[in-house]
Amino acid sequence: MARRRRKIGGILLLLLLFIIAVTVTLTLPILNISSVTVTGNEKVSKEEIEATGAVPIGKNIYRISVKKAEEQIMAIPYIKTADVRRKFPARISITVTERQDAAAVECQGGYAVIDKEGRVLRLSPEEEPLCIVSGDNVESATPGQAISMADARFLENLTSILAELEKTDLKVPIAKIRISSAVDIVLQTVSGMEIHLGGMDELAYKFQLCRNILNGGHAGINKESSGVLRWTG
Repeated sequence: MARRRRKIGGILLLLLLFIIAVTVTLTLPILNISSVTVTGNEKVSKEEIEATGAVPIGKNIYRISVKKAEEQIMAIPYIKTADVRRKFPARISITVTERQDAAAVECQGGYAVIDKEGRVLRLSPEEEPLCIVSGDNVESATPGQAISMADARFLENLTSILAELEKTDLKVPIAKIRISSAVDIVLQTVSGMEIHLGGMDELAYKFQLCRNILNGGHAGINKESSGVLRWTG
């Protein structure tokens, strides 16, 4: 019985020491955040990231939930990933990657600026110097969420087109994308040339052909050219 009491007493003592250690750690002034560094941000300010992540100067470094801070920062529409780390004894390091403007979709009398994955980054009442996407298909556009389309295939087709545009690297900028249906997709260059792609089949091949034509593969065609290119194959 005495041996059992000593064992229980030892466990209680260890528990008490643990509680004291945790309490001291959470109250030591040396562990209060003295600086926060943010890297990888261009569009979102350091101040917004700090405030959204709830990592204020003076708060104990171990009272910060790294996972929660990352989730809160990634709720900012322009933030794609966030990595929050404690740097002993009193520094917080935040590294982010940002989403990039890919296109502006006509909606609700204005434009929803989206990234290549269809996530709404911001709303704008005026036309943006981006590729404009026309089509009467938008149901809702909320910053930080995927743009909602009446036809889910519209968004799927649009993101596929944006991905190909990024990979193809056309020297003649595409000013507009019009998706009337899954078999009626039209691109328009800044000079007004229309490229009728038809449907979504063989999309990579079609964009490669466009690249060959627009990037100098055919004499007489340049960034000032107009007219119509129509896919018939």
